Amino acid sequence: MKTYFLMLFIFAAMCGATLAAGPPAAPPKPPAQESAPQMSRAEFARRFAKIKEGMSADAVVALLGQPDDIRTDADPDGISLARTSEIWGYGVDHHLGFATRGSITIDTKGKVQYLAGTKGADELVEQLGEPELQRLLRLLADVPGLIGSFDPQKTIAAINALQPLGQKTGVALMREYFDLRIPYDDDINSGMFAVMRILFVPPTGGNAATQPGYQLVFPGYFREPGIAASDWRPADPRDFPCFPIALVDDIPLVITHGTGFGGAPETPAMHLDQLVEEKAVWRKEPLHPTADPLSIVAKIEARCPREQQDDPNHAQMIQLQVLRLLDSIYRPASVDDLSSDWWEPDLQNAAIATAIKKVGAMKLHWDAARAWYAREDGSILPPLVKPIYRRSIFAPKFKADPGFKMSAVLARASSKRMSLGYDLSSSPRNISPTELKVVQLGKPDKILFDKTDRESKDADHDVLSYGSSVGMGFTVPAGARLQIEITHGKEHFVSPVYEP
Repeated sequence: MKTYFLMLFIFAAMCGATLAAGPPAAPPKPPAQESAPQMSRAEFARRFAKIKEGMSADAVVALLGQPDDIRTDADPDGISLARTSEIWGYGVDHHLGFATRGSITIDTKGKVQYLAGTKGADELVEQLGEPELQRLLRLLADVPGLIGSFDPQKTIAAINALQPLGQKTGVALMREYFDLRIPYDDDINSGMFAVMRILFVPPTGGNAATQPGYQLVFPGYFREPGIAASDWRPADPRDFPCFPIALVDDIPLVITHGTGFGGAPETPAMHLDQLVEEKAVWRKEPLHPTADPLSIVAKIEARCPREQQDDPNHAQMIQLQVLRLLDSIYRPASVDDLSSDWWEPDLQNAAIATAIKKVGAMKLHWDAARAWYAREDGSILPPLVKPIYRRSIFAPKFKADPGFKMSAVLARASSKRMSLGYDLSSSPRNISPTELKVVQLGKPDKILFDKTDRESKDADHDVLSYGSSVGMGFTVPAGARLQIEITHGKEHFVSPVYEP
């Protein structure tokens, strides 16, 4: 499990294949002071429909006004789309927030690349009003993915906000949300599968064994979503009707690690359409989690196969999700500067045991109005807000060897942890030696990373990898000053100082 999550962390830090030469000269553009005119959603949709791929960025501004937010490759996780320089968001309330009206990607030539936006949603606006519609869309966007980052509290908040709307309005809202997602983005928002599979309930009765094909809705359970291979499956799918989600005492938890994607993944929009077409039933009541959430760990484990019960990583995965659910009332002292270090899955079992003991001594209750757990007096902790750390991207131009390309990305994940990613390619392969260093400036300087593309007698001196993105993480204290050094043949480049 630790290896899987480390790979996930590294991949997240590495996202953003389109790298600029050198670090950004200026901080990211703030939300525009002259934002898009305060037009109605219907009017925005009418103008947005005129935007076409290949249109200039200036033409977009002429139609829609300045975007509310601009995301660049220097932002956390970068941009996963190839040849994309910026992502413009309309209807955004904070930097990197969800675009509740529309998104447009601008390519490296200043042209529209991809776009996704509202078609008006007239009935939703009439029923809910624009502010409430945007609030609900942001709740859906706030639901994390299934594997590695699943958050029961945010999932319950989204489910309980949509359930009272009824199936017609709830489905329309989810479809509006899917329409606003940028096409071709690597993130398919897998957390929405949990929302949908709990908002809908499979019918009872019938014989599941006789059902044909790739059907989704079976008597007593739903087919597993086609997004990733699970590391295990229940022998009888009715034991866990929403697998890979277990809903116990009205608390949803992911009960499989997942092992990766195979083929083209099923999209949440496809899943929703099938739920509706196959007449799954809309949930009649909102979720109301138990006053004893710690007890569900043992309940879930008892229903799992023996192999999962004997795997300590399986229990830890469930415990961490429960503790994430209880973040509103308990947060360990090791959490610093409002970062999310503590929730990394390599947390020591002793720390988990301490957290469980302290939470177990509390008197708590589920606050249905605010969709979180509160202490006996109704109080909660301040929200956990993770700072936005910009990335440093260094991609020098090699004049002596124009066919050689190398870029390196430094990113701070928290006040303690940094990640380094690099991409190295050469066509045709050049025999000139290449070296990559990361240096922490000080008295004396400290080399944090040092690799070459040549074999070394030093067993700890690894070899640079050609042809693919590679990343790793290491500990760097807050306030550190870093530089990247790249040497290829006789050319030597030093990046500007990075002070995350």
